[in-house]
Amino acid sequence: EKTIGDEAKKIHISTIHSFCKEMLEKYFSYHNYGSSLNILDDDDQNLVLDLKGEEFGYMIWEGGRKKPIKSFWNGIVPQVKQLYNNLTQNNINVNELIIEMKKNHSLEEWQEKVLLGYKKYRDYLEGERLFDFSLLQTNFYKLITEKEEVLNRVKDDFEFILIDEYQDTSPIQDDIFKLISQKHKNIFVVGDENQSIYGFRGASIKNFKSFLTVFPKANSYFLDVNFRSTETIVNFSNQIFEGEVKKVLK
Repeated sequence: EKTIGDEAKKIHISTIHSFCKEMLEKYFSYHNYGSSLNILDDDDQNLVLDLKGEEFGYMIWEGGRKKPIKSFWNGIVPQVKQLYNNLTQNNINVNELIIEMKKNHSLEEWQEKVLLGYKKYRDYLEGERLFDFSLLQTNFYKLITEKEEVLNRVKDDFEFILIDEYQDTSPIQDDIFKLISQKHKNIFVVGDENQSIYGFRGASIKNFKSFLTVFPKANSYFLDVNFRSTETIVNFSNQIFEGEVKKVLK
């Protein structure tokens, strides 16, 4: 702000989750969740999945205590949470998934119960007007695909878009970026496809690899100088990953 003056106040800096939350709260009149959203953090989500495990169908009472429906599936809550978050982040229709898995004879009874539990989990959150982090994105995406007026206003508001750590974006995040950059087409992404580490959280390296196809007029800039490591380390790294990684660093 000292450098460029009041223009700096127009800059919006946030994570994708806080951006979706802010937009949902800003356009509260277009949905039924109100102007102040109730968000489950990781601990809250774990608690819901633990307390509601029997109701959602992936836990049973046996011998006076609660157990997962599959005996070897220890630590069931973190695994269910990861699965449910991935289903949400990738915008997957569970009914269609179950049908496809049955066609391929790859769906066991206990797996179907876990997948059906996802629908019960989503119904519970909707009934309680609660969001987990993944649902923030899903609901914002739903808002801008169903309410053209909202999408147009968001597109007007964000003339230039810069996304950092682009290799760690999920499919639904990428769909959001494509929609809100439609008008001005000023989108700049930064990342390294060899450093994608959030696949377990729904990230897809395909977003990075297909960027120049989706935005054919874009230019690509490769930063090949490593300023953090010594020449010995960089050269050794190049030798180890030769054939695996196409980039050679200096």
